[in-house]
Amino acid sequence: MYLCWPSACSPWAPSWPAAAPGLTVLLVARVIQACGTAIMMPLLMTTILHLVPAERRGVLMGNVSIVISVAPAIGPTLSGLILQYLSWRFMFIVIIPIAIAALVIGTPRLSTEVDGASTPLSAASVILAIPAFGGLVFGLSRLSAGVSPVNIGILVIALLCLAAFVFLQLRLQKEDKALLDLRPLNFKDFTLSLLLMMFAMISLFGVIILLPMFFTNVLGIETLTTGLIMLPGGLLMGIMAPMVGKLYDRVGARPLIVPGAIILLASLLGYALILDESTPIWLLVVLHLVMSLGLAFIFTPAFTTALNPAAAPPALAWFGTAFHPAASWPAPWAPRRSWAWLHRPPPQGWPRAAIR
Repeated sequence: MYLCWPSACSPWAPSWPAAAPGLTVLLVARVIQACGTAIMMPLLMTTILHLVPAERRGVLMGNVSIVISVAPAIGPTLSGLILQYLSWRFMFIVIIPIAIAALVIGTPRLSTEVDGASTPLSAASVILAIPAFGGLVFGLSRLSAGVSPVNIGILVIALLCLAAFVFLQLRLQKEDKALLDLRPLNFKDFTLSLLLMMFAMISLFGVIILLPMFFTNVLGIETLTTGLIMLPGGLLMGIMAPMVGKLYDRVGARPLIVPGAIILLASLLGYALILDESTPIWLLVVLHLVMSLGLAFIFTPAFTTALNPAAAPPALAWFGTAFHPAASWPAPWAPRRSWAWLHRPPPQGWPRAAIR
């Protein structure tokens, strides 16, 4: 039943940024969209945990990984196509019919049965969570402009609120009233899977945000061409995700995650060592393909391992699903530090017109 709420918000949220007269309305609309996603993603994991037996979760999570990891990878391609020929507002307009179709088709199929007793909402937890997580992301983002007393103060306040939030959850979870129950973190497999997903998400979002900036702002490539350059990596992840899910059900997580992590590390080292204005585009495409292959071997096993009963008891695994969207929260600020690098003065002899 609760899935109806984000679905109901979805058709209208994209229309707000599409008609936004300024940054304020655009930002508010994006927050509403984020609220819908924050509700939907944990419930998606909980539904899988409730309906799918453990021995078949690898296959299903392979399909779910297409939505979670492949969609952001293909995003630059679609946005590049839209921005090449249409206004930026159409990036939100095209979502409206898709959201309406999802609402019309999905709502009648959703169960209204409720399992278990309801838990009261902790208002204090919500009040502390906003400056804790929001302030941490905002403070880290501001560090891209340099270290200052104001920026340090924002981070200190955010960390204090975060510490108070954690302390409050530890007290409330004894009575099963916590907003974010932290007991799943006591289980090693769950915690390791969560950390692995967090670093994988940082790698994914860092590359898919910075590479388009590099292509357009440094190399002067058109947005459509930039999107097409990013397309092969997204397609590779989409093809590999279901296959990796089937392999997980047969061989488990370790034989997939270890080579995936090695491949991902090799691709990131390649970016760090060779990325400059003279790097050929074909080599960047190859590196993106290699990185996408490594991520495909990581996402599905990590997601599925964290959901399995071996990672956390079923009674706590329900709470563990709330941590999965949180695994990606560091990703937005990770590339911010490199924004100044992309807008630095051009090197000696490099045409200034290429830096747009």
